[in-house]
Amino acid sequence: MYFCGNLLEKIMMEESRLLFEISEDIVARENVSADDLQEYLENPYHVKGTIFVVCIKGSMEVTLNYGKYIVRENDYITLLDNSFLQIHNVSPDLCFSYAGFSPKIMHEVEFFKKAFDYLFIIFEEPVKRISENLELYMLRSISLWKIIREVPEIYNNKEVLRSMLGACIHTSIAMYYQDNLEERWAKSPKNVRMSRQFLKLVAIHYRTERGISFYAKELGTSKENLCRNIKSCTNMTALDVIDYLIIIDAKTQLKSTSATIKEIGISLGFDNLATFCRFFRRHTGVSPLKYRDK
Repeated sequence: MYFCGNLLEKIMMEESRLLFEISEDIVARENVSADDLQEYLENPYHVKGTIFVVCIKGSMEVTLNYGKYIVRENDYITLLDNSFLQIHNVSPDLCFSYAGFSPKIMHEVEFFKKAFDYLFIIFEEPVKRISENLELYMLRSISLWKIIREVPEIYNNKEVLRSMLGACIHTSIAMYYQDNLEERWAKSPKNVRMSRQFLKLVAIHYRTERGISFYAKELGTSKENLCRNIKSCTNMTALDVIDYLIIIDAKTQLKSTSATIKEIGISLGFDNLATFCRFFRRHTGVSPLKYRDK
């Protein structure tokens, strides 16, 4: 089952009691031990922010997005914003490092737009085994992020920060490129293939086409069949998927551009400011202006 966006957030808020939030732009910690995790054991967390973790040694049993994993040495974890995390137990020799980025800065670098094609896969497979060389590279990257926090010339330069974070993000996404995804999708069930094609079309047309009929026609199927297939694969409606990407784009523009809220709304296909503001508030709980200023 694939989970994403608003539906996942609703599930998380219902089931998790605690919030694990990256409130600063960047947080990086090295050599986190089993002792450091004792207070977190068996508590379900709703993650706000995007976190990249490298397991150096030892192991831990965790639930990530409703799948249970044994994380071991040379495993790499990608926890996307709105993920679900529960740590069940850890080995005494556990050691890992991580870098976490706030939702604000991830929208500034357009991560979710760049990674949209892979979001479902990352949610489904948040744990990846990596080579020793790649592990070393990731650990050095985390060390670098820790240092950057103390270097105002870089930390306060948004253009430099975006460039460096973009490189880090692309490295993480590249791990999924190595999995022969196209071959894997080709062998997947028909409803999964249709969902994949639908996502590709949405990524191209979401700013101008919100009607389900358009996508059904492009895919050579009925509106009812398309909606049924999308629901079976994502547990979201087809309209939820479209709205999800519009909100991602809106948040990204609000945080990374100086465009007016009206201009952003028009760029996303809304006829007027009021309609866009109502749409944004319905999906986020705040107005576009409040989101931009917070």
